Amino acid sequence: MNSTIRLVLSTAVALGLFLAPAPGSATTPTPGPTPDECVGGPLHFAQLHLELSIEPAHPRVGDDVVLTAKISTVVDGLVGIPQYTLSGTNPFFSGDVGPRSAQFGPDDQIYELHAVQAGTAQLVASVTYETAEGCVDNPIFSFLGARSEPLVVEIGAGAGTPSPTPTATPEPVTCVGDCNGDGAVTISEIVTGVDIGLSLAPITACPAFDRNGDESITVDELVAGVQSGLSSCPAANAQRSHYCRSLCDDCRNCHPFTWGSGGSLYCSGVCGSCRFECGGI
Repeated sequence: MNSTIRLVLSTAVALGLFLAPAPGSATTPTPGPTPDECVGGPLHFAQLHLELSIEPAHPRVGDDVVLTAKISTVVDGLVGIPQYTLSGTNPFFSGDVGPRSAQFGPDDQIYELHAVQAGTAQLVASVTYETAEGCVDNPIFSFLGARSEPLVVEIGAGAGTPSPTPTATPEPVTCVGDCNGDGAVTISEIVTGVDIGLSLAPITACPAFDRNGDESITVDELVAGVQSGLSSCPAANAQRSHYCRSLCDDCRNCHPFTWGSGGSLYCSGVCGSCRFECGGI
C-alpha cells in the first residue's frame, strides 16, 4: 500500500479528520472483527453516495451545461483521497471529463461541459476511496467505491441550426428550342438560340434552349434545338404548352412583360418560367 496514503490516513486518525456526519441511514458493509474495547475508539468503513444533476435539464447542441456530482456520506468513517471518474459523455459533450481527485476528503465535483451532438447520453459518476475499520490505534485499511445511478440526458438539435433550403429542380426541357411552346422549333427560334449563345440576347428570350438549367446555352444545346426543328417535339411538351397557355390567362396583371423574337411573350411572376404566345394580352 502506498506509504503516503497510509501516513495521511494515520495522521487523519490522530487528528480526527475526514469524519463526516451521515445525513441518512443505509446498509453498512459487513465490518471485520472489531475488539470489544479499542484504544481511541472503534472504526467502521465509510460509505459514500453519489448523485448526478445537470443544468439545463434539456440541453441543445451548442449549449454550455453544468454537471454536478454531489457526494454525501451514508456511513461515517475515515475517507482517504477520493478518486472521481465520469463516463457516458462521449460523443455528446466536450470538456474536462478526465479523472480527478479531492485532496481534502469527499467533495462535490462540478463539470463544465459543452453539448456538441444530439442524442441520448447516460452519464455515470464513480468514486473510489480508501477507508478503514478496526481500532483507531490499529486500523485495517481497504479500498471501496460508489457509483451514481445513470443520469439520462436528451440532447436536442441546436435551436440555431438552419433547416436545409430546398433547391428548386429545373423542369426538364422536353423540346429543346421550342421558345413559344407550340410543339415545334422554327428558324426564328433557332436564331434566337444563337443570339443567346453569342450573348446578344438574354436567356429569358428562350429558356427552352437551356435544357440543363445552367442559365447558358452551349453548342450541344443549339444542335439539339436544330434536331428538334427537323423532327416533331414530344407530346409531353405539347401538354406543357397547353398548361402554360392556361396560366397565361392569369398574366393580364403581371408586369413587366418581356418581348422575345417571333412575337412570343414571356411573362414573369405567376407564369413562372413558362414562355409561350399570349395572343392579344
